[in-house]
Amino acid sequence: MNTSDGFVQRTEETLSTTPWVELAPGDFNGDGHMDLYGMLSASPMGTASSTPDHLLINDGTGVFTAQPLPGDAPKGMGFDTVIFDWQQDGDADAWVVNDQGARFGANVLWGNEDGELTDESGACNCGIMQSGMGGDVGDYNNDGVPDLYGSATAVNALLEGQPDGTFLDVTLVTQASPLSGVGEMSWGAIFLDYDNDGRQDLLVAEGDFWYDGDTMAIREPMSLDLLRQEQTEGSRPRFVDTSSLLGDDLLRSWRAVVARDLNQDGVLDLLVTDITDRPRLFLSEGCTKAGWLEVHAPIGSQVDICADGLRQTRWSSTESSWGGAATPSVHFGIGDSTKIDRLQIRLPSGEILVQEDLAARRIVHVSP
Repeated sequence: MNTSDGFVQRTEETLSTTPWVELAPGDFNGDGHMDLYGMLSASPMGTASSTPDHLLINDGTGVFTAQPLPGDAPKGMGFDTVIFDWQQDGDADAWVVNDQGARFGANVLWGNEDGELTDESGACNCGIMQSGMGGDVGDYNNDGVPDLYGSATAVNALLEGQPDGTFLDVTLVTQASPLSGVGEMSWGAIFLDYDNDGRQDLLVAEGDFWYDGDTMAIREPMSLDLLRQEQTEGSRPRFVDTSSLLGDDLLRSWRAVVARDLNQDGVLDLLVTDITDRPRLFLSEGCTKAGWLEVHAPIGSQVDICADGLRQTRWSSTESSWGGAATPSVHFGIGDSTKIDRLQIRLPSGEILVQEDLAARRIVHVSP
């Protein structure tokens, strides 16, 4: 029985009336149709759901059937879902960032094997205990292995992906968390290369609120943190605060963050929402001297480039950490390079597209 918005009835409950916290897109069963990860694991006022998250499987006509996650699926206080190919086997996996982990459960990684999700949090070492808000996937060290960033209360987490599928917490050694203790919290947080040097930086939106009865109140204004990745003599880089590039009026209660090149000048622009005021648009002025490439590819595509020996990897997604969404595209900075030696795009279907000797400073569109 179909509902008016294209969902299909599940037992006695209609999906269109289900209180989803988030619906994150990904082709989980590999049939070429976009499915959804349906998060049900949080409810208002600091409580966790008694219902596990679901996969909403698309039958190819826009009708979705909900499948609860298997067994005694964790029911943490979920806030954000990061869809990415953890095992790099072509299947869409899901990392769920949970709030109040000490009370309701740690973050969870759902590994996908031919459309079947299993809890791999123990195997990956990424089921960390946070009061988490948002998450993102990137490749900050350009080794081709996905890294994860989780925003939270007190301290954020940068988890460096290892070739064996595990993750190593490198937050302290890279100075990747701008928070200074339990009095601070962050929401949206993303990887981005704002200066087009070929190495991913971080943008973190701090903010807070509480409920006084039925009234929402701001505890105190917090900052918007732009952290530039700088190379060091050690084995890992560090992140340095360059927030002053965004101006002086940065104390707000920030929420979602999105980075896209809106004016097509080769520099990422920033859209940031505020809990009590209108969103802010930070628009770049003038063109960049550094080379760049933007690729618009289907959700779930892995995009790799090589320019003058520097290899970079990105994953195409509409998700932009907590509360943010945008067109599925990836942006590469290539520094002083003027061309891309090799561009490779692995589509969700497994098809691999390759182009060599591609001029930089352009946008490439890839159809499904």
